[in-house]
This record gives sequence, structure tokens and C-alpha cells, in this order.
Amino acid sequence: MNAVPFDTLKLARGLEAAGLAAPVAAGTAEALAEAMGGADLATRSDVTALGADTAATIAAQGADLTGKITALGVDTAAKIAAQGADLTGKITALGADTAAKIAAQGADTNARIAAQGADLTGKIAALGMDTNAKFMAMRADFTAQIELRRRDVTIKFGTMTFLGVGAILGALHFMLRP
Repeated sequence: MNAVPFDTLKLARGLEAAGLAAPVAAGTAEALAEAMGGADLATRSDVTALGADTAATIAAQGADLTGKITALGVDTAAKIAAQGADLTGKITALGADTAAKIAAQGADTNARIAAQGADLTGKIAALGMDTNAKFMAMRADFTAQIELRRRDVTIKFGTMTFLGVGAILGALHFMLRP
């Protein structure tokens, strides 16, 4: 953050041209320079740098989330494949051992397979919804953080503008007293 530089001579001449006495105009310009000399105001480059830093942080966190979601998807797919292979192996072994019993108990076996498939489908759907809910919560948190930073920058800029105008008005009031 930088102090706001301005031409005090130009200000004094402008005040003289507006009808103020030369000592009053010079005093006003000096008072304003002194008041703003210590002020720590955000410049456009400061705000741009803050925006770039925020964008970089969001991009890094987005990339991290993408990596985590991709890893979770790969892990989930591997688990589903392993469970599917396990179920396929169990069903095949059951079919080889109990060929005669399957004819008698076909309806019961089909019901068990359907229940296991429905259970797996429910677990997969729940895992997908949980992952999506976590992602949406993190996204909402990031959006809230961005809004807080944007609000803080706006408040600081408004405060510094208010203080600067107050200093100018106070200096003018002080200098224009009879």
C-alpha cells in the first residue's frame, strides 16, 4: 500500500485562483499533504495483486479438489469392480456346486442377487451424493470467503476515502476560520 502523492503547489495555486489568500491556500495544501502522507491507501496494483492472489488460491484449491475427487472416483470404481468380481465369483461357484438346487430354489437365488444389486446400487448412489454434497459445501465456503475478502477491500477503500475527504474538509475548515 502506498501514500497518495499529489502536487501541493498545483493545489495551492488552484485554491488561490478560487479566491483564497496565498497563505491560506499554501497552508491548506501542506495540511492535506501531511494528512495524506501517512495514509496507507490501497492502489489499483494492490487491489489487482490481491485479486490475483485470491484467484491463484481458488485455482490451487480447485485443482486440489479435482485431484481428490478424481482419486475418490478411481478408488470407488476399483472397489465396485472388486465387489463385482467377488460377486461374480461367488455366483459362479454357487452355480457350479448347486446346479440341481438352483432349479428348485431359482426364485430365492434371484431375489438374493437382486437384493445385493440394489444394496450396491444404493451404496454407490449414497457415496456419490455424499461426495457431491461435500464438494458443494466446499464450493459454498470458498464463495463466502471470496465475498468476505471483496467486502473487506471495499470497506477499507471506503474508509480511506472517507478519512481523506474528512481531512481535506477539516483542513479547509481550520484554514478558513477568521
